[in-house]
This record gives sequence, structure tokens and C-alpha cells, in this order.
Amino acid sequence: MGIIYFLLLSCLGLAIAAPRRNCGSAGEVENGHIDYSEGTEFGDKIVITCNPGYQFIGKQGPRGMVCGDQGWMGKLPSCKAVTCDPPPMIVDGTFSPIKETYSYGDIVQYSCQSGLTLNGSKSVSCSDDGTFQPAPPTCIMVQCKDPDVKNGEWVQGSRPPFGYKATVTFKCRSGFIMNGESTQTCEINSEWSPGLPTCEMVTCEPPPTVAGGTLSPSKDKYVYGEVVQYSCEKGFTLSALKSVSCSEDGTFKPAPPTCITVTCEPPPMIVDGTFSPIKDTYTYGDAVLYSCQNGLTLNGSKSVSCSDDGTFQPAPPTCIMVQCAHPGIENADWVQGSRPPFGHRATATFKCRSGFIMKGESTQICEMDSQWSPGLPICE
Repeated sequence: MGIIYFLLLSCLGLAIAAPRRNCGSAGEVENGHIDYSEGTEFGDKIVITCNPGYQFIGKQGPRGMVCGDQGWMGKLPSCKAVTCDPPPMIVDGTFSPIKETYSYGDIVQYSCQSGLTLNGSKSVSCSDDGTFQPAPPTCIMVQCKDPDVKNGEWVQGSRPPFGYKATVTFKCRSGFIMNGESTQTCEINSEWSPGLPTCEMVTCEPPPTVAGGTLSPSKDKYVYGEVVQYSCEKGFTLSALKSVSCSEDGTFKPAPPTCITVTCEPPPMIVDGTFSPIKDTYTYGDAVLYSCQNGLTLNGSKSVSCSDDGTFQPAPPTCIMVQCAHPGIENADWVQGSRPPFGHRATATFKCRSGFIMKGESTQICEMDSQWSPGLPICE
């Protein structure tokens, strides 16, 4: 029945595909493994690789086998343990441990003669390709130049000579600010890292202005330590210190003063006199007028005013008794003027009698010192 069915299908022109050959397992690879990701049927390929630390005997790298009509084509390879020959020696240096042969993963450590520094990896290891990796280091002389930071000072760290990884820390002198990193390290290229800093002079922007006042000197920029003086317009006084200076942090200190209106305490009282107006406090320019009791005269300025230094100026007057003596002039007669008593600014005019001539001024004034001025004349 099956044959008849096959012939019938053939007569109808229908083809029947034969099943693909299956090669099955290729076996076992000691210290390796097989990748069957494509499958095990005719035409499929398997990939054989060695485990880490092992390599194929002979040709390196993964191996492949194809499933053919007679099974897997080729022979399974063998994996052996990786070994390395000794790593290369380096000039002025050595390594340890020293052996004739090294196994996979073995590590050797390089070191240099005294005074020299390893440039590269200190450790290399036997890798899966049978060589030591990474490349061996070299021994070099590392010595950085003396770090010269103008206007800077050494704070702490290494002293010369400066070898690999020597560190120094600087600070700037007073009045200078650092641009860069304060701590520097001598690197493998005999250069300081991250690069020597610079110490730049501190500068300050202009200090704030004050209402009712000025500052001197007036500039766009000031340097460390420079002093600015504040002053106020007439009638105002500074509330604090008049000077500020450019400080290390780039600002003026202390805080600027303000200009406040000048005030005065009441002026002093005087003996036998008084003043007006009387107030608790006076402001700049306020004036008071002094007066004396009846019969006394002001000696000094009648008016004093609150000045810009917070005091009344000029000095207050005094009240004194002014009385000149009767002007007795021999051979002379009173003509006109004041009558006794002769107080301040009293006047008297004289003339000589017939037969006499005057030597001096005929008119006399009683002055503050109770004396006649310019001086009594004589009649000769």
C-alpha cells in the first residue's frame, strides 16, 4: 500500500524531501567545551573552545567542525594548560619570583634599582595566549625641579630632591590670592601636577559711596592694603571710622561709615548772662545770641553757631563791668559826648583852652578794657 501511494504521488509530480542526517554528539573535549548553537544536523557547524587557562595543542583559537554525510568531519582538538616563558628583563630593574616556567595566572612583580621609578605596570601576569601581559614597565629617573611660586611660601610636604609622588603645599603671601591648586605632586614625567599655581595681588573693586559724602582717592581698581578716606559735606559728620582698606579677601574693611547731620549740645552758660533760643539739641548752623544782665557788657562775640565739629563757635563771650574813669584833661574843656558814668563805647570830645594847643585826639571812646581810646590828649 505504501509503495502504491509513493508511485501515485510520483505520477502526480509531487517530490518528497528526504530527512537530514543528524550527527549527534561530537564527544567531549577535556578542559574545553563545544558550542552546538547551530544544531547537529547535516551542514550544521559546531565551535570548540578551550577553558580559561588552557589552549589548543598546535593551532591557536577556536576550532570548528561540520556535520557531513559520514558524521562530524575532522578530529576533536585537545586543550592543554597554558604556560609562559619568563617575562623580559628590564634595564636597571628586576622581577620576582624567577622561575623557568610560569602557569596561567602567575604574577611577577617588577622593581627598580634604588633612586629609579617604575614607569608602567608593576605587576604582569601569565595570560591565556601564553605571554605575560601587560607590557613590562621601564625604570626611569623621576626628579621634579624646585617648585618656584612667586609670592608664595612652602607650607608642608617633601624637601628636595623631589622624586616620584613627592608632594608640596603652598600658600600665598599676605596680599596675594592663589590661582590654581595649593598642593602639587611630582608625576612620572618629572612635572608637577596639576601645575604650579600663581599668586596674584589682591585687588578690590571701589568701595561704596555714601550719601552726603565723598571718598579719596577715587579709582577703578585698588590693590591690597590701599586706604580710602571718607569725608562728609559741610554740616555732616562721619558715623564711624573715616578710612577703609583693601583686605585679603578682595573687599574693603571695615564697613563704610555714613554721613549724618552734625548736632551740638547746648552752648555753655555765662556768668551774669544768658542765651537764646534754649533747646536740648541744636543742628549744624543753628545760632544762639548771648546777652548780659543790665549794666554789664558782652566781651566777645554776641552770636555763636553750631559748627561742623559739633561745637559752638566762636568761644562764648563774658559779661563784664566796663567803666572808664572821669577824663580829667588839664587846661581842656568838655565839648560834647556822654555823661558819667562812662560805660562801654561812651564818647567824650574836648578842646584846649585859649593859649593852649592839643596834642592827641580830641574825641575819646571808652573801650572794653575800661580805658579811653586812643588815649587822653594833653593841652600844651
